[in-house]
Amino acid sequence: MTMSPQNSAPIYAIIYLTLSGVLAGCATSPIELEQPTSSVSVTQARASLEDGDTSTLTSPEANVLWGGTVLSVSNLTDSTQVEIMGFPLDRQQRPTTGHTPQGRFVASYEGFVEPLDFPIGRVVTLLGSISDPIRGTIGEVEYVYPAINVIDSHLWTEQELAPKPRVSFGIGINLGN
Repeated sequence: MTMSPQNSAPIYAIIYLTLSGVLAGCATSPIELEQPTSSVSVTQARASLEDGDTSTLTSPEANVLWGGTVLSVSNLTDSTQVEIMGFPLDRQQRPTTGHTPQGRFVASYEGFVEPLDFPIGRVVTLLGSISDPIRGTIGEVEYVYPAINVIDSHLWTEQELAPKPRVSFGIGINLGN
């Protein structure tokens, strides 16, 4: 029995849809890293600033991947500073906001950034180069913020942050016995 092109079309459609679903299910990171980043966390950067030892912040791999929730946005003459409460990242580069915060940091963007895109509480992941710390205040308390110059960033949507089921289904192929 031979299959005519009309009969094989549903089979190809099933294969195409199955492969599309499998490939779509593969988790990818939103920020593509062309080279390894520094392992310095927001917590370590804060500790270095408090100790006055900034040598760990000026390593050759000074690019860091940090993330957290937006606290405020300040548009300056030629840049925008976004104050962020840092959280550790998971394997997909999502800030794990259910964990203990790592401390505040400032992310500096070149030019104007629309504050409506960065509302308070918005979750963001940033790739940036460590820059000079920024002095500021929280209430009446002086605070030294670790700072980065943003190279790339990802604003997480509610859908991306929604918990995913831990059960998955796959297709297996057995060649041989």
